Amino acid sequence: MLTNRMGRDGIRKGELEFMDRQSFIALLAPQAIQARLDGSSLLPSVRLAQNILETGSNLNKYNNLGGFKVGDGKPNAWWHGETYTTPTWEVYGGKRVQTVATWRAYDSVYDFYRDQDRLFQNSRYAPLRAALTPEDQAKALQACGYATDPEYAAKLMQIVTAEGLIQYDGEVMPKMDKKDADKIIDTYLKPQYADAIKRGDRAEAAEANRLANELRKASGQPTQ
Repeated sequence: MLTNRMGRDGIRKGELEFMDRQSFIALLAPQAIQARLDGSSLLPSVRLAQNILETGSNLNKYNNLGGFKVGDGKPNAWWHGETYTTPTWEVYGGKRVQTVATWRAYDSVYDFYRDQDRLFQNSRYAPLRAALTPEDQAKALQACGYATDPEYAAKLMQIVTAEGLIQYDGEVMPKMDKKDADKIIDTYLKPQYADAIKRGDRAEAAEANRLANELRKASGQPTQ
């Protein structure tokens, strides 16, 4: 049975609907921040704005806060294959068209965030991963085809500005220079990893990879 469970620790929440916007933001901001710290491409400000835009600031038992359709994806560690169907609308040829879509359903909001992050690793979303500001990320989401609404980026940025969501980006700003992190990784950790693999020491290789990813996160880079 699907429930609202906030975060990686699986804390259960009851079904939440018709929340005011500030309560919605307060509930989700820690999860958006954590997802970014765990390697997400999306800044918390853009993620929260998307959640507000896609849901009207309401949570439901499906935990899909970004209009993530089933598509041709296969179940994975974050999405277990459950779905639901609702009416929606798309913009085709400049015209708004009513339609029906099938969406992914999740056990938790954090699971949704991480599954969405898997989508953003596709080559199609390379511009999103390269974008460093909320405005550029909003534009990239629209340009990469995440939504058919031609006003998608503008609507996201309107919410970011109106709700002061940039404040949450400050909690995930890099604390280490990228060049310094890469130098440590390339000089010490990559050779250590390669040597451990050669010797068949999986534990040491895993630790070298973990340390490299911690440096990547500290310098604002995606994990590998």
